[in-house]
Amino acid sequence: GSDPYCFLGELCTIGVNTNHITIDPDDASLADTNEIFIAVKTPTCCSGSLLPVRFATVTPSDLPADQVLMPNPVAGDKADAAPFDLGRPSLERPFPASIDGFHAGVPGDYLLCWAHDPSAPSDFNTAVGTLQIRGPYPQSAQCILGEWCRVTITGIFNVFAAEAGEDFVGSRFLVRPTSENCGDPAPSLDAPWANMANPTPRPAADDISADFSSITYEPGRALLNQPSTQYQLCWDRNPPNGDPVALSDYEEYRVSVGSFTMNGPVQGQVLNCKLGQPCALEIAGVGLQASNMLMVISKYGGVCGSMDAVNPVIKAKLPGLFNPRLVTNDSFDNKYDLGVVSGGGSYSNCRVSKPGEACIGYHYRLCWTHGVDKKADGEYMYAVDIGSFSMAGVYGSYSVECLLGELCAFSLFGLEVDIT
Repeated sequence: GSDPYCFLGELCTIGVNTNHITIDPDDASLADTNEIFIAVKTPTCCSGSLLPVRFATVTPSDLPADQVLMPNPVAGDKADAAPFDLGRPSLERPFPASIDGFHAGVPGDYLLCWAHDPSAPSDFNTAVGTLQIRGPYPQSAQCILGEWCRVTITGIFNVFAAEAGEDFVGSRFLVRPTSENCGDPAPSLDAPWANMANPTPRPAADDISADFSSITYEPGRALLNQPSTQYQLCWDRNPPNGDPVALSDYEEYRVSVGSFTMNGPVQGQVLNCKLGQPCALEIAGVGLQASNMLMVISKYGGVCGSMDAVNPVIKAKLPGLFNPRLVTNDSFDNKYDLGVVSGGGSYSNCRVSKPGEACIGYHYRLCWTHGVDKKADGEYMYAVDIGSFSMAGVYGSYSVECLLGELCAFSLFGLEVDIT
């Protein structure tokens, strides 16, 4: 018959299923003692020393479970229409760098060696075909807060003309914490990051490479919530389309592809500077880079990244403030030299309910950009609000007078003014 193929995460049986025809179960030579051995391909086929392949799998009952190992060799069942049941082959998590005596299973072509009643590996000396496992290779992926997220997953995504309906245009991936198992029900349907679809939308046909070696997914632009290295990619070839509606919908995504990192600054930071002193900010984050930039805006205008013409972003215009500012290029890429602010605005203009963009005060927000994606007007987006910013000091534009020989006293007003 034809060589069989299976998909990671899906039930894999070798028998008389539509596209898995390899061995006829009515053949008189079949018996319950039969076994097949899945091995790395060699020039000598099913003779000599065979290296077994090891995949993880979940229970054949379709119930989510911690990973177990796929049986190899696989015992036969003559009464079954699909006499060799491999369960749901998947990638081990974490994926092993090496395994003594085994080949760590990944998508690829493997030998199928058969034996009638084996008692030793050398008994598997009859080649019955090649088993192709399709799906993603083990790999890591990452995105950046505020930037459009495109994740390209490599693997074997073959589809041939005779295999109608067996393509990967329905595939999707799901991001979930590493503390959870791919294939388990979800504790919550809340997305890890606002504005980023989870699971990702299905790929378009041209998102699958012409040689079937990669698929690109576009979950969108993550804006809110914290950067983290504590997530993973869970994948499935053909889960339901649309947003999940039940916690059990996450059970479809059984294949643990690898780690997922969301890079960017920590949000909710509180930073401040003072008049007349160097304003040097140091922020916390994950995967910060030399292209990153920071902008100080007034909270009384549009929010970070806003393109609203009615309520536009208002940049801070304090004298001496470098705004926006490129990060200092060092080993950490988290320091910003904003200069020395020399004036805090007048008392009459700034000691009001809504001080302006040239006033000292607590009315500023810090907007961050990775420094790649731009808006239609050519400006960087600065779409990530990382927290509050304040500028303390005294109000300016005072006019006082004193007389020679008499006590001279006057008051200064400002924010966080002390006797030092």
